[in-house]
Amino acid sequence: MFDAVLLAAGYGNRISNLTMGKPKALLSFGRGTILDHIINHLKNLKDLNDIILITNETHKSFFEKWLEKSNYAKIKLISNGVNNSKKPRGAISDALFAIETCNLSKKDLLIAGTDWVSLEKNLSELSYKFIKEKNSFVALYDYKKRELVKKLACAILNKDNLITELEEKPENPQTTLGVPPIFFIKSVDIYLLKELADKGIDSIGYYLEELSKKRRLSGYILENPILDIGTPEDYAKAKILIDEY
Repeated sequence: MFDAVLLAAGYGNRISNLTMGKPKALLSFGRGTILDHIINHLKNLKDLNDIILITNETHKSFFEKWLEKSNYAKIKLISNGVNNSKKPRGAISDALFAIETCNLSKKDLLIAGTDWVSLEKNLSELSYKFIKEKNSFVALYDYKKRELVKKLACAILNKDNLITELEEKPENPQTTLGVPPIFFIKSVDIYLLKELADKGIDSIGYYLEELSKKRRLSGYILENPILDIGTPEDYAKAKILIDEY
């Protein structure tokens, strides 16, 4: 079994003309919101136990109202206490806050953003692989064009499905294999989050980069993409593509 930590404490500044002060995760998508889309995928992961949703203090009330209308009993909402969009915490700090607050340091974790949509119909294979795997691993997708990988982490995968090199938001990606924001982390690898936080590093991509160097990080290539929604253009494209799959 494993728990999930969903990171929803950002302020979505790059897409603020659409969010109008609300969380990006609660933008409409399909029959619900982006977050509904993500949760519906996670509900199919039979080995998933609890879901921790971490947000900031500014957006907490929006998620409380969303939870009241939903039927997701396994979700625990916590706030990182931040109430200033100009001073957000990074993903590593938020993940650590959730881990420490909810006593998750000895548990295997799915750590994911809340600004993505999956064109993969069923992510249950990822859950099965996580239970079977001895290593932490990430989902990968071949985005075909190197330009599309620049805003993600770029990975090099060997024949044993181990990531031999990973670079966060590279200017010149070496491959077209990108890492969408959904990561399966074994409990023995959580310590690296604290090490990086102590050094002032707060990007989850750099955590994966260090993990690939100091430990063993596997990769699993999806047949269909997980789309990162970072800009209004990404959001518009995702709404079109989801209807085509």
